[in-house]
Amino acid sequence: MTKNRLYCGDNLEILATMEKESVDLIYIDPPFFSNRHYEIIWGDEAEIRSFEDRWEGGINVYVDWMPGQTEFGCCIHGQIDGKHIAFTGDNIFGNPSDPKQTGHEAVVARNSAIFEEGYIYAAEYLHKTQPDIIVAGHSWVLNNSRKMIERFGRWAFQIRDVFKGLSAEPDYRYMFDPYWVQAQPYRAIARPGETVEVTVHLHNFLDRDQKYEINVCAPAQITAEPSVLPGRVPRESTIQLSLRLTAPADTKPGVHIIAFDTMLDGRRYGQMFDMVLCLEK
Repeated sequence: MTKNRLYCGDNLEILATMEKESVDLIYIDPPFFSNRHYEIIWGDEAEIRSFEDRWEGGINVYVDWMPGQTEFGCCIHGQIDGKHIAFTGDNIFGNPSDPKQTGHEAVVARNSAIFEEGYIYAAEYLHKTQPDIIVAGHSWVLNNSRKMIERFGRWAFQIRDVFKGLSAEPDYRYMFDPYWVQAQPYRAIARPGETVEVTVHLHNFLDRDQKYEINVCAPAQITAEPSVLPGRVPRESTIQLSLRLTAPADTKPGVHIIAFDTMLDGRRYGQMFDMVLCLEK
């Protein structure tokens, strides 16, 4: 192929004429889909050539909350060339052509995305939106995904029922959800002498009100106000409780664990939940 020559044509046709392993670098110049109409002057005769930088039919993109593997998952979906495409991240895995695969690799319990607010929600969301193609994280592009979505939903309900059977609690989520008491921020950062504001979230899964008491267990040099959080949480709801943590000015910098000793309806669950206070220099 001749060097220092500009070729105009279909890239697949031009590339087919090149010798194998003769290209050191391919450079493309985004952005694409600018929705603009371009005109260029080409050749010695100043021929005007034009093209439109847009997908045929356009693109309408939507971003929705879609938890699953994590509470903070989302789905980006829209129409591209007449196909409904959904980008779901890590919430669904697998080969849709294999009927043995359900779209789940594992149950993830490191966050507050329990089944009803995670995989079950995701399955019902995908069933409602009915994408033609799912682009998943670390996985295949899931073409013809509707049967996979059905299997995904069935598995989510089945594994939820297994955990219900294993639980000794009136609601399985008190054993499965590691964050039914949760501090935000979980990792607070301050300097000695400063006060940080923390919000403690308490979830009631039952269909009746619950009486609660949370004792804030902080190291001796850390002051928690209030040190006890008592009250009632309405049925099937989450409440937010305010907490202030203060470290005296002479406190040594370091990492301090703040535990929440929790009691529900007179039953003590102990220090199942905590947060971290990082004191910097």
